[in-house]
Amino acid sequence: MVEIKKKRGRPAKVTVEKKTDTRDWVELLRTKEPSFDEKLGKLTVRITKLERILEDAVNAGRELHKKMESLSKIRTLGWQAHTAGECPVHDDTSVEVLLRSGEKNGPHLACNFLWRECGTGTIVAYKVL
Repeated sequence: MVEIKKKRGRPAKVTVEKKTDTRDWVELLRTKEPSFDEKLGKLTVRITKLERILEDAVNAGRELHKKMESLSKIRTLGWQAHTAGECPVHDDTSVEVLLRSGEKNGPHLACNFLWRECGTGTIVAYKVL
């Protein structure tokens, strides 16, 4: 007679019903695959934002181009381009300045102007008189 041994091992798992926790719902929402329409909507919003950024960049480039053209015309009239920093001429020199805002100021002594960066009042060109 053959004796049959009982299988030994782990006991069967007893499943206990868990209460629904808000963390479980959050995790479920995070792992949920968005539908095609949701993906399309998000991509449309991104494309719209990128189009606005691109349009702003193009407009800024056009403005910069206009400023560069005006500065090149000014140079032919005796103006010297200036980047913010120290005064390029002696303090007692009579100069007329062109501000970033497009306004001209002077003639005054060079010591009366602020030659460093100051927003729209920054000197972008000067002419010795």
